[in-house]
Amino acid sequence: LNPQALDLVPTVREATGGEGVDLALDAVGATITRAQCVAATRPTGTVILSGLHEEVGPMPAADIIRREIVVRGSFSYSPANFQQAIGLLDEGAIRLDPWIVEAPLAEGGPWFERLIHEPGNVAKVLLVP
Repeated sequence: LNPQALDLVPTVREATGGEGVDLALDAVGATITRAQCVAATRPTGTVILSGLHEEVGPMPAADIIRREIVVRGSFSYSPANFQQAIGLLDEGAIRLDPWIVEAPLAEGGPWFERLIHEPGNVAKVLLVP
């Protein structure tokens, strides 16, 4: 589900008959996405946190406690996963060029602002001196 295209929690609640999901995975790691995962999870369900966008951020503790939601961290990848990913990149099975932009170093400030305030298709900006 794309949370930029729809209101995530009501959509999940509707799709699950109001119950919520058994398991929600936050691969972003932002305060809002963590809270959405908790809100979309059924009582006694599980939320997995693997996104590292914000190192520290608030969590809806009262909601987690009252609905007995299990919250678990997952680092998500191992050295073997990196080797596999490098192999897929080398074979051309995965393309990163649509997500990466090169820009002059002098444009670093505006690109940083754009990445924060206008998230979209670009994930990384390589600043070239």
